[in-house]
Amino acid sequence: MWKLLSKRFQQAAQLLLLLLFEAANGASLHPWHQWEKEDFDLSHLSIFQNVKASDVRMLPYPHIAVENALPLDLYHRLEAAFPEDNQIYNFCEGPKYHVMENKRYDIRGYQILGDKSELDPIWKKFMAYHVSQAFYKEVLRVFGPGIRKARPDVEAIAHKNLTAMGAKMRLSKDQKADVLLESQISLNSPLKKSFAVAGPHHDAITKIWGGLLYMRQDNDTSTGADLQVIKCNGDCIKIFERARKANKGNKPKDIASFHDLELVSEVKYSKNMLFWFINGYDAVHAVTPRQPTPYSRRFLNFVGQAPQYNGIVPRPKPLAPRRPAFKQKKRG
Repeated sequence: MWKLLSKRFQQAAQLLLLLLFEAANGASLHPWHQWEKEDFDLSHLSIFQNVKASDVRMLPYPHIAVENALPLDLYHRLEAAFPEDNQIYNFCEGPKYHVMENKRYDIRGYQILGDKSELDPIWKKFMAYHVSQAFYKEVLRVFGPGIRKARPDVEAIAHKNLTAMGAKMRLSKDQKADVLLESQISLNSPLKKSFAVAGPHHDAITKIWGGLLYMRQDNDTSTGADLQVIKCNGDCIKIFERARKANKGNKPKDIASFHDLELVSEVKYSKNMLFWFINGYDAVHAVTPRQPTPYSRRFLNFVGQAPQYNGIVPRPKPLAPRRPAFKQKKRG
């Protein structure tokens, strides 16, 4: 008993010393897995702190588009510490990287929170919160009804209520969770010729939700790169199948090439703009063509993934073909 109390006292004393050191030096020493614990309240960093459940638009699929999502002081801190393009390229492809035009590059959550990451501590804290159980609860606060409506399969496959599910960071060492969370620092590289990075599509069905926070640079005066919310007038799967057949097997790259898609709204690529949606076969969206610019298209990317779809929960193996029966010959 006394040994246990002594050990806990030592842990509390060590934590107090770390907090005092952090306050004196303006830096954080906490590894990411400690930030996940409830002892460290990082809710003031939440991307949803200014979002209400009533902000969700249920049609054509559950989504939100929120201007000035983060408090300006927090947004400006993140903006000032945003990694340089070369630093992001190096994270993705190593020191001998080759940059392609308008290509997407990401620093993933486990890289940001890794011991070797040299990113500003504010980024580590911000991303740590957005791969935590606490943030998962915030997603349910805003999008719980939307998930149940658009993705009833999530509860059915997990055999659990959404509120009983556990969430952990995707690609971490421990993948035993009902929902895997990802938070990324991302960009599309500069381009010299105008084109769209993505035509009408829905994301992989393994994704339960996706979110984007745009962080446009001050000197970027280019047009385009806006997100389009699109409605299917009919069965989305059949609409895309018909479009591919009409386009010789290739997926068309603009709405005009589809006969049964309707543009509902556009979300401008602008500072501190948050777009979040519940993914499904009808969650069709696109990005408008981006005009030539020497500036990268900066944003943060958030994902909630169902691990049951990606092989972490084994799928049943197909039965081996039955061998033809034969009769044993009787010995005479």
